[in-house]
Formats: sequence, structure tokens, C-alpha cells
Amino acid sequence: MTTANLFTYGTLMIPEVIKAVLKRTPDVYQRASLADHICRVLTDESFPGIKPARDEVTPGLLYKNISEEDLTLLDEYEGELFQRNKVTVLTDDGNRAIAWSFVIKPQYAHLLSNQGWNWEQFIEEGLASYVPE
Repeated sequence: MTTANLFTYGTLMIPEVIKAVLKRTPDVYQRASLADHICRVLTDESFPGIKPARDEVTPGLLYKNISEEDLTLLDEYEGELFQRNKVTVLTDDGNRAIAWSFVIKPQYAHLLSNQGWNWEQFIEEGLASYVPE
């Protein structure tokens, strides 16, 4: 079975959310960052998106052992606003890894606000709408 890496920077970093999407909890992950991309909340939404931006760094998590079936579920979760791109991330132990990540499509980049995404605020105010009770 072929597997891939997945770099996440928003809602999918939260264990309850990725478990709800994949119907399982990925067993291997580590902190990582994506250079030359900026993470911003979408206007009138509680979730973020990323787009290329010189000299910016987006922190996140790198999940490993993501299957083709997982990627199909992730494509459905991310929807029309995002495209799955291959990116190179730097892990917290200094290694580089190739991973899939969901980047906002260029035609929707105008929907990104100037506000960074706040993990703690999302957990307090938005998480309940993302996970079944």
C-alpha cells in the first residue's frame, strides 16, 4: 500500500477533527513548518487557508502514513476552495519532507483575511461544529 505525508496547518492539526475526517487517528506525526506560505483566516469563517508568500513561514503538523483513501476523504473535506499541492516542509528535527498540503486556489485567495488563525480560539469557539458529539 502506497502512503504519503500530509502537512496540516489549521483544523486538521486538531486530533478530534482529523479523526472525524479520516475515521481514524493517524499514528505518526511531528511538528513541521512550510516556508514561503502565509496562513490566514478566511473572511467570515473560522478556518484558515494558506497561500504562497515570500519570507513567511506557516507552522503545522506533518502526518505520515496517509493512504490514498485518506487523501480522497481529505479532498472531500477541503472542498472547492482548496487544491492539494505537493510541498516541502522542514520538520522540527531539521529534516526536509515532501508532503501534500491544501493550499487555497488562486481564484479564492481574495477570501483570505489579514487575520492569523488562532488555534486556541478555534478550539473554544469553533471546534464543536467540526466534530460529531
